[in-house]
Amino acid sequence: MTLARKKGDEFERRVKKLLESKGCFVIRQSASVFPDLIVMSKKDSEVFDDIILIECKCNKYIRKKERLKFEEFDLLKLNIKKVIAYKVKGKIFFCDLKYNIINIY
Repeated sequence: MTLARKKGDEFERRVKKLLESKGCFVIRQSASVFPDLIVMSKKDSEVFDDIILIECKCNKYIRKKERLKFEEFDLLKLNIKKVIAYKVKGKIFFCDLKYNIINIY
């Protein structure tokens, strides 16, 4: 396993743990499959009301191929949020595909 891959895996696990601590149900795909995380979150009720696809990036940059995969979900007309998780100085941030910081929980 390369160092970059190891860092990526560790970051995915860290994001998963954070989201689970906020009450989200998180599935991590561990075999370099898109997306890295599939998340169901709930706001104020017991019902999960959001489905979020998260691509975890240590550098915030999402490749064109990954962006196109996100856009395929738009064609399905499903209400699915597409999010990039990244870190700066050890802190986790979430942004949309236009790199606007968002709060997902």
